[in-house]
Amino acid sequence: MNEKLEQFGKWLAANAPQVGIGAAVVLLLGVGYYFYADMNAPAQPVPDPPVQVLNTRLSEENQDFKIVSGTMLDSNPNIEGTHFAPITQMNMFDRRSVEAQRERDRAFNSKMAEAEQYFAAGQLDEALRVIEDVLSQNPLHHRATVLKNEIERAQQPAPAEPVEDPSLMGDPMLAGPEGQPPGM
Repeated sequence: MNEKLEQFGKWLAANAPQVGIGAAVVLLLGVGYYFYADMNAPAQPVPDPPVQVLNTRLSEENQDFKIVSGTMLDSNPNIEGTHFAPITQMNMFDRRSVEAQRERDRAFNSKMAEAEQYFAAGQLDEALRVIEDVLSQNPLHHRATVLKNEIERAQQPAPAEPVEDPSLMGDPMLAGPEGQPPGM
């Protein structure tokens, strides 16, 4: 058997160019057949994409959704009084408008610090007055809105503590006469 392998090796070495060309032709025919078969194969059905449930935050009841969808359909949407308005009115490439916005923010921050001091001191009416001033100039100021809600909660009267009736303690169905345990 070893002799046959040696003879085959010698024949392969003598005919190497023809064997290489033959192997390349067989390989190219195989690749060509693969592409031909793939192109002529029947089309596989494409499954429908899964149905995506809309996020509840993006439903038509959401005010932001109405504004954004309105901007997509309308070339001149009315966004005044929304939290989108400052974004469109601020020109970040104009140094003067950026400086003016910084000054307004500094003024709001100093007024809010004053309102927080009044709130910490328990002077709720003064704090509310300062916050109303901030909100009149910037109705979407977040810190002012949060502190106003805290002040309104603090101004509400505390709920009266319920009076506990000793006869209602425990399960009345299991209690014996006059609130005694059963079996007594």
